[in-house]
Amino acid sequence: MSRRVFQTLNDILSVYLFGRILDVMVGASNNTKSLEELYPFLFVIGISNLANRLVNVFFNWQRSNLDYRRDIRLYSEYRKHLYRLGIQTLELPDVKNTNIRTEQELTKIWSSADNLIFIVQYLIEIVSSVFVVLAYVPIAVPLILVLAVLRFIPDRKLTKDFYAFDLQHTEYRRLYNSDSGVLDNTSTLLEVKSSSLFDFFFGRWLTGRKFMMEGYQSFRLDAAKWGVVLSVFEVILNAFVTWTLALALIAGKLSIGSITFAINMVSRLNDGLDQLLYALTSIYESSTRLTDVKKFFELEPAIISGDIQMPKLKNGPGIKFDNVDFAYPGSEKLIMKNLNLEIKSGERIAIVGENGAGKTTLTKMIMRIYDPKSGTVTINGKDLRSLDLDSWYQNVGLLQQEFNHFGHLSAKQNIAVGDISKPLDEEKVRQAARMADTDKFIQEYPQGYDQILSEAFTGGIRPSTGQKQKLAIARFFYRNSPLIIFDEPTAAIDAVSEYNIFNQIYNFFAGKTVIIISHRFSTVRSADRILVMDHGEIVEQGSHTELMAMNGKYANAFKLQAEGYQS
Repeated sequence: MSRRVFQTLNDILSVYLFGRILDVMVGASNNTKSLEELYPFLFVIGISNLANRLVNVFFNWQRSNLDYRRDIRLYSEYRKHLYRLGIQTLELPDVKNTNIRTEQELTKIWSSADNLIFIVQYLIEIVSSVFVVLAYVPIAVPLILVLAVLRFIPDRKLTKDFYAFDLQHTEYRRLYNSDSGVLDNTSTLLEVKSSSLFDFFFGRWLTGRKFMMEGYQSFRLDAAKWGVVLSVFEVILNAFVTWTLALALIAGKLSIGSITFAINMVSRLNDGLDQLLYALTSIYESSTRLTDVKKFFELEPAIISGDIQMPKLKNGPGIKFDNVDFAYPGSEKLIMKNLNLEIKSGERIAIVGENGAGKTTLTKMIMRIYDPKSGTVTINGKDLRSLDLDSWYQNVGLLQQEFNHFGHLSAKQNIAVGDISKPLDEEKVRQAARMADTDKFIQEYPQGYDQILSEAFTGGIRPSTGQKQKLAIARFFYRNSPLIIFDEPTAAIDAVSEYNIFNQIYNFFAGKTVIIISHRFSTVRSADRILVMDHGEIVEQGSHTELMAMNGKYANAFKLQAEGYQS
C-alpha cells in the first residue's frame, strides 16, 4: 500500500513540476526568465523518478515472493479440502458445480485484495485532483463526479447479470466442456475418429459455447448502449473544461504551465474516479463470486472419519456385515437389503455375479466410500464408522478394474507407490514385478525399470493396456497389505498370465484377507469360499466343488463359460 501512495504522490509532483518547467521555458523564450531556473526542477524530477523506480524494483520483488507463497498456501488448502471431502461428496452435482466455480475464482482472490489497496491509491489521487480542479475549473468537479456514478451503475448491473447467468448455467457449461474433453483426450480420440464422432461432439460443444457467449453478449450490448450515451456527455464535458481554461489563458489569469497542470489533473480525476469505481465493481463481483469459494470450503464430507486408530495389522482383518441395508445417496431404492456376511481373518473370498449384482458396492462399503443405510460393517469387531479412515486404509490394498496408471512415473515408481511409507526398495520392486508377470517386459524397455511410461514425455514409451494392468497388480504385491481387494484385476490380461498371477496371489497373500471380484471362473475356483450375488443378496456360497454340487446359478454360469472356451 505504501508503494501505491508514494507512486501517486510522485506522479502528481511530476505533473506539477512539468507545468513549472513549461512556464520557465516560455518565459525564457520571451527573455523574461533564465533557463538556469530549470535546474532545481530538473534535479527534483530526476531524484523523484529514480526513487520511484527503486521503490518499484523493491516492491515488485517482494510482491512476486508474496504471490508465490500465498498461491502455494491457497492451492494446498484447496487440494487438501478436496481430498478431505471424499468421493461420495465430490460426486454430488451441486458440489461439482460449486467446485468448478471455486476453481475459477481461486485465481481471482488476490486481485480482490489488490483492489482494496488500489482504492487507497485512487482516493489519494481523487482528493488531490479535486482540490486542484476546484482551484481552476470548480464547476467541472460535480459534473465529473455525476458522470462517474452514471458509469458505475451499468457496470454493477453487468456484473450482477453475469454472475446470475453463470450460476444458472454452471452444469450446462460442465456438459459442453465434457464434449470438448472427449475431443482433447487421446484415450477417446481413436473412437471419435474411427466412428466419425467429431462432428457430433464438436457440434454439441459449439452449441453450448455459442449459447453462453450469446448470453454474455446480450448483457454487454445493454451496457454498451448506456456507454455510448455517457461518452457523448464526456466529450462535451472535456470540451467545456478546455474552453474554460482557454478563456483564462487569453485573459492572462493562467500560464501555459498552470493550464497543462490543470488539464492533466482533470484527466487524473476522471481516470481516478473510473479506476475507483472499477475497483469497487470488481470487489462487488468478487465478493459475490467468492461466496462459492466460502461455500466450498465450508462443505463437510459425507463420510466423517472415526477417532479410533487402527494399528498396522500383521494378519488379515475379519470383516462382518450385520443386517446391512444400502441405497445410493439421493435414492430410496435399496441395492442391498438385510445383508449378512462374515469374512474370517486370512480367508480368501471370491465374489461372482452379474453386472449390477452389488459386488463392487460391497467393496466400496468396506472402503467406507459409502455407509450403510442401516446395519453395521465391523472390522475385527469394531464398527467401521468408529475407525480413523487413514489408519484403516494403511491396512488395505484396493485394485479396481479402472486401475490407475501413472504415465509420468518410471516403471519402478509405478510399482513402488504401492507403499510410500518406506524408502523405495529395488529388490522388493523386482520381486513384485516377477509375481505380476511384469519383470520380463520391463527388462525389454530401453531404460528398464527407469523407463518413463508415457510417450507424452521425452524418451517415454506407451505400455499396452495389459502391461499397465500388470504394473498395477505388481503395485499391490509391493504394498502387501493385510486386506487385499481385487475388483476385476485381470480384465485386460491374457489367460496364461492371469493363471500365473492368481497362483501367486493365493500363495503370496497367505494369512492375509483376500477379496476377489471376477467374471472369470478360472480365477475364482481356488478361493476358500465363493459368494454368488444377485440383486444385492448372497444367493449361494461355498467352495467351487460345493457350488458345482448345488447345480445352481454358479454351476450353470460356470458350465456356460466352460462351453465357450471349448467351442
